[in-house]
Amino acid sequence: MKKNIEPKLKIELSALSKQNLGEVWNFLKKHEKTSIALFSHLIENNKACLPKEQFRYFLVYQNNEKTKKLLAVFMISKSGLIFHQFADNLKILEDADIAPFEDILKNKNIYSIIGKKEGTEFFQNLILKIQAIAPRTEYFYHYLRYNKNEKKTEGRTFPLEYTKLLKWNTIDDLDALSPLQALYDQQEVIPPFKDFDPELSKANLKRLLLTQKILSLQKDGHYVAKAGTNAIGYNWVQIGGVCTKTDERNRGYAQFLVQSLVNYFQKKEKKQVALFVKENNESAKKAYYNLGFVFDSYFKIVYY
Repeated sequence: MKKNIEPKLKIELSALSKQNLGEVWNFLKKHEKTSIALFSHLIENNKACLPKEQFRYFLVYQNNEKTKKLLAVFMISKSGLIFHQFADNLKILEDADIAPFEDILKNKNIYSIIGKKEGTEFFQNLILKIQAIAPRTEYFYHYLRYNKNEKKTEGRTFPLEYTKLLKWNTIDDLDALSPLQALYDQQEVIPPFKDFDPELSKANLKRLLLTQKILSLQKDGHYVAKAGTNAIGYNWVQIGGVCTKTDERNRGYAQFLVQSLVNYFQKKEKKQVALFVKENNESAKKAYYNLGFVFDSYFKIVYY
């Protein structure tokens, strides 16, 4: 006698459209804390909008006779970058029919996957199965959120003169800030198998200066440290690009800039703040904990 085989979970994928934009907006707003970058492309003047053509969004539904439940939203950029946000424990997808994912991913040239650890590994395993390709580099991060009640009183105090060195940057600072951006990209962004491209680095800095908030310290006419946002959401912002010139480190510049950004966004824009830190960077984690950041979740970034 043949055993009855339980049917696999039925998955349906839909492309983002005007008709389901509101549903995606509400989903990502609910999960915004861990999907700031994914959410930020849908925001225009604090209202929902369809993203630019280079960012393709997909909705993942559990679809059966009784319910149609939104399980996840993910984005694939034109350059092959995947951002993702899942609603529930991913175990629900262990027995799912992944054919809809195969249809989307089989011909895609994926460069990187970014998001919470379990979700990144879900896509990582999908690509391994579909394309027989494994990542060339993997990075593990702690995702931290700011909680003013956790600020350590024993944390570092900053000299008053640091405030005089602060500057909000504009596009006019592109050339002067480029060396710091290049240093950051080479140390924190570019995977080891990829050559550093100074023109691409400068183009990325230009985009950040035009779309994000960048704060720096200027000393003796030169920029010695910078930090800023790399994603601005509805209720949250994500800080990144934190970098100090090699010969100016251990003076608290990076901490001061991050604290200044936190103060600005919480007081002026009423937004919460989050950031990434590499899992094995104990000194950076300690510095952020002293400022009032607390652990939220494990993130993983892979490069192909």
